[in-house]
Amino acid sequence: MATTALVLALAAAVLHAVWNLLLARARDVEAATAITFAIAVGLYAPIAIARWDVTREAVPYMAVSAAFELAYLILLAVAYARAELSVVYPVARGLAPVLVLVVGIAVAALIFVLFAVSIIAAPVRQAAIAVMLFCAPVMLIALGGNAFGIRRKQGRAYASLFELTQPCHSAQLAGLKILVRSCCVMAALAAIGLSAWASTSLMSAWGSWVVDGKDAAPGLVDARHKLAVALGNLTGHSIVLPAVLLPVVVLFTVGLRAAGAALRPRYPRTMLFVQWAPVAWSLAIVLLTLAIRKEFGPVPVVGEIVKVTFWLSGAAMALLTIYLLWSGFARRALTTRYSVGAFLVPVAFGTAWFAVIPADYVAERLWLALLVLMVGLLGPWSLDRIRHA
Repeated sequence: MATTALVLALAAAVLHAVWNLLLARARDVEAATAITFAIAVGLYAPIAIARWDVTREAVPYMAVSAAFELAYLILLAVAYARAELSVVYPVARGLAPVLVLVVGIAVAALIFVLFAVSIIAAPVRQAAIAVMLFCAPVMLIALGGNAFGIRRKQGRAYASLFELTQPCHSAQLAGLKILVRSCCVMAALAAIGLSAWASTSLMSAWGSWVVDGKDAAPGLVDARHKLAVALGNLTGHSIVLPAVLLPVVVLFTVGLRAAGAALRPRYPRTMLFVQWAPVAWSLAIVLLTLAIRKEFGPVPVVGEIVKVTFWLSGAAMALLTIYLLWSGFARRALTTRYSVGAFLVPVAFGTAWFAVIPADYVAERLWLALLVLMVGLLGPWSLDRIRHA
């Protein structure tokens, strides 16, 4: 079964590449595309009619999918009519990470438009502030997911043919995918940050803005002025931590979400526990704190629970990191070069932290560095698991 699936996948890849090659060399690309798919519809329509088993609820999704496919074919034909195959085909297959940057620029433009409109339309001001505050974390979570391109069809998840047939280690492939996606996300966040900073300068033109009986505009303008003064007073030494922290946070988020998308199909129950255990623990701590404030229990119990959880989770992460190193090298999913790079990320993070902030909370910093290292090693290991599923 595995050999048959591999042969079919390779045959599909060859057919796809050959079709694109023939299409690009056609004299009239648009006509060739139309004729090709007209023939395809004629060939597959009898089979679809004979084996038709689709409910009415699926028809809208089919219509939307067909519309997107038609748009893709039209754009592909137009591209081949204006550029060479060596340019169009790689761009068409690798455009997804760049779309992250496009979405970031679109959101940045939206923020500026909202603040500009809010000068004459006061009801828009709350929406402008809300979008500015929440778009960055939402974009980080939404655009930083599934960097490995895990696909799902008919309840099964699988890696694309590109990942399955690449003659390289999973570490190289995972590192490249996480790095490219992280760079695109950081560029998108930078565009959003610059747009937010430029847009907030328009608040000085708001005039009076009464919220709950108080004029909120002067306070917002004053807060922006104080932030500008604080940023202006930063020295090169003080900029080190945020300059290192942002890339580490983005790399961590992209790597964690990519590993989760790859591991969830193979270990659904374990991933469900890993996903919801911190949420349940946080909720329990909040409820316990509220109960203690109502004098339903001893005050030190929350601190002791947090301390025990901290050390247990640290020990678990250390053991998991050791296992990932051992298993990764044993399965040849990890390379020495990638492992050194994975170690350098938390080292740079910890060094920047110690250089800017006095050496307090050493255990907490080591805990965070260990978490970053574990996620860095988890990426290639998880991709290897789904490549060789």
